[in-house]
Amino acid sequence: MNVAKILRKGVGILDKQTKSLTVSVQHYRWVRTDPNGDDHYDSTVLAHQAIVDESPNVKYTKGGVTVPVAATILILRPFAALVATGRINPVDPRDMFKLPSGLSGQVLETPGVTDPGTGYQYFSEVRIGVPESRRTTV
Repeated sequence: MNVAKILRKGVGILDKQTKSLTVSVQHYRWVRTDPNGDDHYDSTVLAHQAIVDESPNVKYTKGGVTVPVAATILILRPFAALVATGRINPVDPRDMFKLPSGLSGQVLETPGVTDPGTGYQYFSEVRIGVPESRRTTV
């Protein structure tokens, strides 16, 4: 059994064992930016069952910048790609997520390991930013 098969099987087991920890998360997928700079999203909003951690934390960029993180979302099931010019799948940095708590935010990053057999990550980990209204300064 190769490493890819082991990882796929492990993610499948994790998905089954964590069902009781998941909530429904809305995923608004970016399709284009118009000439005025306004983003537009696909008319179909995806609902993912995901593990969500809304513990505020920070992410440090390679350049040493501190970025506040509002939530980390873990989606263990694959979902279909959306074809749009310039879009990165499965999660584009311009996508938006809305959590059951009402918190919504834009994608900061989607770290992960890509499955060579599918070309997609084994699972989607998404970090969304803290909305301006919830940011604090020290």
